[in-house]
Amino acid sequence: MKVSKEEILNFVKKMPHTSFSEFINEFGERIEGDFTYKNKEYENLIYWSGLSKEFFENLDKLLKEGKIEGTMHFRSMGILIYSTGGMTLNLPIANRFYNYKRPHWVPITFFAPGSVSKRGGKIS
Repeated sequence: MKVSKEEILNFVKKMPHTSFSEFINEFGERIEGDFTYKNKEYENLIYWSGLSKEFFENLDKLLKEGKIEGTMHFRSMGILIYSTGGMTLNLPIANRFYNYKRPHWVPITFFAPGSVSKRGGKIS
């Protein structure tokens, strides 16, 4: 059974600052695949790999519809967020938007607009 846009949205609303490792822990085999989600302008900036194309397409639709937003974490902050979830990509972490010659990882977290403050704390 595949994961719907509504399931993704409900999970992000429930878990502000959702990482891909949290998506994997929540949905497991339902989102497994061999697709790589990457920046459209800089193809060697990788957001995540190893999930289904349909999952990433649903995530993209939610982003384009403004129902969720993403935050990119350059440098070491991203590794802290993802290591608490127990999963990282085995790639160097990108320091900025740049046309790297080899793949670099850009850790991302997702949230529903209005669910977190600009400082990252949850809004009551």
